[in-house]
Amino acid sequence: MVKQHFPAPPQEQGISLYNRDKTIDVVKGFGIILMVIGHTGSIAHDFIYMFHMALFFMLSGYLWSDKKAADFPAAKKFVLSRLKGLLIPYAVCNGTFTLLNNLLVKLHINPESSRLLTPMETAVNLAKNMLFAGDTTMGGATWFFRTLFFVSMAHLAVRYICLRWKLGKAFFIAVIIAAFAGAVVIDYADINLPMGISSCFSAYCTFLMGMFLKQFRIMEKAKKWDVPIAVAAFVLLLILTPYGPIGIGAGSIVNLPLFCIASLAGWFMAYCLARKLKGWLASVISYCGMRSVWIVTLHFLAFKIVAAGYLLITNSDITMLSHFPVYYVTALIPVYTVVGIGFPLLVCYIWRSIKRCFEKRIKTR
Repeated sequence: MVKQHFPAPPQEQGISLYNRDKTIDVVKGFGIILMVIGHTGSIAHDFIYMFHMALFFMLSGYLWSDKKAADFPAAKKFVLSRLKGLLIPYAVCNGTFTLLNNLLVKLHINPESSRLLTPMETAVNLAKNMLFAGDTTMGGATWFFRTLFFVSMAHLAVRYICLRWKLGKAFFIAVIIAAFAGAVVIDYADINLPMGISSCFSAYCTFLMGMFLKQFRIMEKAKKWDVPIAVAAFVLLLILTPYGPIGIGAGSIVNLPLFCIASLAGWFMAYCLARKLKGWLASVISYCGMRSVWIVTLHFLAFKIVAAGYLLITNSDITMLSHFPVYYVTALIPVYTVVGIGFPLLVCYIWRSIKRCFEKRIKTR
């Protein structure tokens, strides 16, 4: 008999395809929209960077269920789903930008520091792309896929062991301590581990926060106070912003109390607000959340489209297109944001339409 060391999470409402609870998708939508705005060089950059990446890892922890580690078949299914959902988009995105590298350099789309790759270098980089080891500039935001994959696999292994050992609870507590201690040490000593592993410690900390929020039903208990909690969390983040920003991708948490408080404040603000949001606005934001993979992989390219149009219209030096992530013009920030979200969604819509037509043709044969 598998022992549960924590109370089972409550049944989610509206999980079916036809009665889906949009709260999680809206929270994810908030996160992805804030990511795009943060990359535009907006004045809100430091505020956004206090919590926006923590949202995604906390969501993953919030959605965790020990059923995924209940036995080997369940664990295998979870690993395969993570490979499909994280490794494939990482490899496709970075592999494509690797193949296009020389063209992007010649078009001044890649930064000035980029260089032309030889056929051998391209082949090596493509192999790295397939192993979470080959980042590209234009696919830079995909570090999140790699980190989430490593964190998910680590947590799967930890919970698999915990559910089978008599000392599983003590082992889990030791892992939690190690995660938070590791995040502090990496930040303090500025340690750079290969394949972005440095970011996994702080990311796992937020994953654990999300998991415990769900296990102890904190969000259910806070439901009556959504508006005051969201407002208080927003004000708290404003107060904390001068002490940031926080960079999970770089393993930079500034200090542990600030990191934990800012992450939790961002979560409560986003989740409580998501629960109150209704109508078309909730639908639009949740749609962005459901298509977040496309936005992560294509928003940098979308920025280049905006910059190229501006430089051509103003007869400016086209080589300035190499400024990364954006050619900064204050008036362009709203345009960068809209196109940075809209272009990936358009590409997604076209791709899915073509895919449906292709599948329909196959069925009719």
